[in-house]
Amino acid sequence: MKEIRELEFGRELDFFKGKGAVPEGGPVLFKKETTAYKTKVGTAVLTLFVAKSPELPVAVSLRRGDKNEVFLYSLYARTEFDPKLFAKPENLRVEDSKP
Repeated sequence: MKEIRELEFGRELDFFKGKGAVPEGGPVLFKKETTAYKTKVGTAVLTLFVAKSPELPVAVSLRRGDKNEVFLYSLYARTEFDPKLFAKPENLRVEDSKP
């Protein structure tokens, strides 16, 4: 089940497509039509439900045997990368520590 650890927020669709999942019609969730991507990982079956417009994750289902867990996204948004958020502050001086 270590493969499941490769599933990351923001990279869900890449994970499922990388596992060979193909899109199929999904249910209506939260009044949104969805596309479902299903893949098998070990003994588990994972399903990603993606809203059709905009194409964002709505839920992930994990089924193992007769147990089914559903993880719902209450909010999901894409933002533009802003390199200024990661810039070193002007008044900060970085030094190598001495043993």
